[in-house]
Amino acid sequence: MISITLLLQSISVFASVETTDAEGIKYGVINEVSKEASVLGYTKDSESVKIPASIVIDDEEYMVTEIGDQAFENCYTLKEIELPSTLQTIRYMAFGHCGSLIRISMPESVTTIENWAFEACTSLKEVEFSPSLKFIGSHAFDNCTAIEEITLPDSLEEISTYAFNECEALSSVVLPKGIQAINQSTFFECKALIYIPLPEGLLKLDHGAFGYCTSLKEITLPKSLQSIETGVFDSCNSLEAIYSLATTPPTTYSSAFNRLDFNSIDVYVPGESRYTYSLYNGWNRFPDFIAIKSIEGNEYSLTVGNTQLLEATIPAFVSDIKWESSQPEIATIEANGLLTAKDAGVCQISLTLTDVYGDESTQKASVKVTKESGVEDIEVNAEDGAKYFTLQGIPIEKESLKAGIYIVIKDGRADRIVVR
Repeated sequence: MISITLLLQSISVFASVETTDAEGIKYGVINEVSKEASVLGYTKDSESVKIPASIVIDDEEYMVTEIGDQAFENCYTLKEIELPSTLQTIRYMAFGHCGSLIRISMPESVTTIENWAFEACTSLKEVEFSPSLKFIGSHAFDNCTAIEEITLPDSLEEISTYAFNECEALSSVVLPKGIQAINQSTFFECKALIYIPLPEGLLKLDHGAFGYCTSLKEITLPKSLQSIETGVFDSCNSLEAIYSLATTPPTTYSSAFNRLDFNSIDVYVPGESRYTYSLYNGWNRFPDFIAIKSIEGNEYSLTVGNTQLLEATIPAFVSDIKWESSQPEIATIEANGLLTAKDAGVCQISLTLTDVYGDESTQKASVKVTKESGVEDIEVNAEDGAKYFTLQGIPIEKESLKAGIYIVIKDGRADRIVVR
């Protein structure tokens, strides 16, 4: 039996009713029942276009809900366009090769951007996405070489393959919190991308997702990540640090890390998983793994007046760091993690890290503070062999000791004692 799979491109089906307005915008009816129309094309060479929310065709009013296939393709003079508040879909190649288009702002109603919609809009610098957006199609912004930053809304459910391929100026990306996969070559050859925070809940990095991102310096892989496919970090030769937060290493392939200088990359993993990572395919290409420092579950003991610097690994995706003491009268903690013992007792120290998505993670440790042990009374024994000195190094007889701090030397060992 021969199995044949047909790949269908989503297309708009129009009724025969069409019209062109005075601005040169061509419309067609797409749904007589719901009174919806689509922009079919553009017949002028203006630099600026405003698309209305509704259009009258044969004395009937229709809402403009989509920009149709190739409607503005190759409109080289178009620099700006105002989209209507009724717009829901931007279809295949709708603005493809609009080489002068500088900015696009999508109304809240837009839910879908189809394949190649803005492909090769080489002057496009600013994109404001709809907060209702659910889908970005394959190659939607491919070769938009002027885009510098994007913030994708949390409503977004899927970013298709090659969506931002060869966006060479793209240096800042904020992904949606609920995204589960970065699909094939989504950010391939985004050569200005230095760092991209990956949200918790992400499960998969697909083939070539960040391949040839030659400026990428650091990446933090969330605890939820399960798989890293082939070529994901291929030729990311500026990579200096990888933070993998998962206790169980994400499954991967040797080719996921092709053409990297493994000796110059620091790989941070949970301390208890260092050996496990060294056994996993792909990960075993790295010569060593550094334990992620955490205060979680630690117990610190200090005497009154003493200090200790607490250490924790802070990945680049962390936007806010907050240290707190449950009882500052017992121990205080400064913004740099310096712990100071104030009075005898037990308290808790917490470190809360907030990432760029607003998600928080908290580490907690306990602190026990004691006062220096004192000597209430000293039994005089001339034969104990000990020598006593003041803190200034002046010898003193044992019988002459009064309340204070002294140095006692016995059997080659020096100790400090407190006499009360």
